[in-house]
Amino acid sequence: MEITSAAHRADGSLELSGHHARAAGCGGPEYSFGYKVAAAPVTAHAAPGVRITVIPLPMGSPAERALPAARLPGYLAADQDTRIFMVTGPLTGVTALQEMYHP
Repeated sequence: MEITSAAHRADGSLELSGHHARAAGCGGPEYSFGYKVAAAPVTAHAAPGVRITVIPLPMGSPAERALPAARLPGYLAADQDTRIFMVTGPLTGVTALQEMYHP
């Protein structure tokens, strides 16, 4: 899922806005994959306590790090690079988000 924004809800969960995304070959010599992002918007709800793993940029940073759910809205507001996340669980109760490398 490409997540474009996240908002806190009163019950401690997060409302996620974005678009479905799927891995797709891009055929270029430099990168062998990319993501095809659907045009239709989608909304998901991340359960309180959702596990979030992000890829700090620049890429010279440590490979991955945990991000508290409370910081996801601010992270997305500043993140102009990836925003593609693998989602664990149904869109009505996401339990984990893992940011994916997006060339």
